[in-house]
Amino acid sequence: MRKDDEYAIIDGYTGYTNILPKEQIEGLAKEIEQYHRTLLNLMVSYAGNDAEKFTQLYRRRVRATSNEKKVVAQLATLDVAQDLEQVMETLTYGISRRCTREAGRIMLEDVQVEISSLTEELKHLQNGKIKEYEERLNYCHQLKEGLTRAINAEERNTAGMVASNMRFVMDKAKSVFERLRDADIDYADLVQEGMKGLYRAADRFDYRRKITLPTYASWDIMGDFCT
Repeated sequence: MRKDDEYAIIDGYTGYTNILPKEQIEGLAKEIEQYHRTLLNLMVSYAGNDAEKFTQLYRRRVRATSNEKKVVAQLATLDVAQDLEQVMETLTYGISRRCTREAGRIMLEDVQVEISSLTEELKHLQNGKIKEYEERLNYCHQLKEGLTRAINAEERNTAGMVASNMRFVMDKAKSVFERLRDADIDYADLVQEGMKGLYRAADRFDYRRKITLPTYASWDIMGDFCT
């Protein structure tokens, strides 16, 4: 393999991407937190501050692990409106922001169903209830727009943070590949597995811990190399 080929496009991951300065990574992480807070606030608003309705959004996720289910069970004991900071900490450190985005998508489906239902019912309502239904419909449209914006922005920033550290994964993959050259291991497969670990770590990364994302992600990346 030529040097120029070592960091070629691998399963959609592009380039030998330059690592962003620490300040830019921290800026992306701060924006991610802001979008995540917005997403949680919208979810709490739609749930009507009902902890059970809020946690059901997480329980309906298909890929929930046993540990994630334990964390979601803890949420049911919190006042989701009053303890939003505790909710954020429990979700971020107990599982990952990815889980909340998935729950947000589930809520998006619910909101879309409600929009369709309200739109249909408005066609047959008497004048007395039209205003009430229109207000609810407007709220649902605003909620849908806000959820979509928050989820997409958080994913975009997370992807940017991951892409800027792809070189770290590739260097680690190259090191493992060279050590295990006789083990019939494919370099591209190592990079792909390492990127999964980097994404997982990025969804739990907290810039306040004063460590870099590559340092924080090392355990996840190396663990995926070994699977």
